[in-house]
Amino acid sequence: MDYCTKDDVKESLGTAEDMLLADVEDSEISSIITETSGLIDDYIRANVSLPFETTPQIIKTLCINISRYECYCRFATGDVPEPIQNEYNNTFKLLEKIRKKEIMIGASTTEDDDDETYYQVEDPYFGRNIQ
Repeated sequence: MDYCTKDDVKESLGTAEDMLLADVEDSEISSIITETSGLIDDYIRANVSLPFETTPQIIKTLCINISRYECYCRFATGDVPEPIQNEYNNTFKLLEKIRKKEIMIGASTTEDDDDETYYQVEDPYFGRNIQ
């Protein structure tokens, strides 16, 4: 399952898209997205139930970030711009946090029917010998 589309990647490139992808076939971009989606799956598979019913926004964003970086690496002349490189590096840091369960995604939550808030306290006050 691909986590983003060609249009998502093209939009993320902004004005650079015309220069960078002018002679690139859509199938090449699709191939990058498929590879990237597989890479993301490999990172998070142990701790996240796959496939997602709907792709979480964070996964879509991570896929766009990696795919954009790969487009620069494969099709650009010169170095990858620093902001794109930094975003790519941060994307893998975030994937590591997901892998280590420091960040949870894809979990369903249920809300209680009432509006009560529950807190956990260190020690109960009841039964203390107060003098």
